[in-house]
Parts: sequence; C-alpha cells; structure tokens
Amino acid sequence: MSDTSFIRLPIVLHTREPAVAASIPLDDEQFAAQQIEFIKLLFGYIAYLREHSRETPVADAFLSTFVNLLETMQANAPDEARSCALKLQQIIGVLFPGAAAAGS
Repeated sequence: MSDTSFIRLPIVLHTREPAVAASIPLDDEQFAAQQIEFIKLLFGYIAYLREHSRETPVADAFLSTFVNLLETMQANAPDEARSCALKLQQIIGVLFPGAAAAGS
C-alpha cells in the first residue's frame, strides 16, 4: 500500500495540476514543522500586502487563507468542511458578538 495520498486543490490554487501528492500521515513533530512553515508564509504574504498599500493586509491574508482552506476541505471532505465552517461561525459569534447579525 502506498503512503502517498492526493489532495484536490480549489481552482484558485492550481498551478498546473488540480491535485497534489501529500505524504500521510505526519507525526506531531512533522506537523508542527509544516505548521510553522505555513505561518511564516502567511506572515510573508501579509508583509507583501502591506508593502503594496493594502488597507487591511492582515485581514486580507487571513480571509483568503480561511477561504482556501475551506475550499480545499470542501473538495476533499465535504462533511468535514461543513462541520468546520459551522464551528468557525460559532467561534466568530463568541469572539465578536453581533458579527453574524451585522453580516446578514
């Protein structure tokens, strides 16, 4: 049995191929290293947006990251994506009371 799986990416993230190989599973140490690298890239993107005079570089970077992650989950595990989106809505409701009502 192969230890490689394929993850389908949303169209906005396609380079050439709609799916990428992913080595699964990662142990805790490997996952932490990947997480640190992801955070470095995210904050690098924030710096890029700031340099290009975006009014809300942090919000722009994090919003696009959340959308891309949820789109990737939707393409690969729709039920888990819906569960994650609902949990995210609940968290936003707790952290920012009235935010959901303001968006409606």
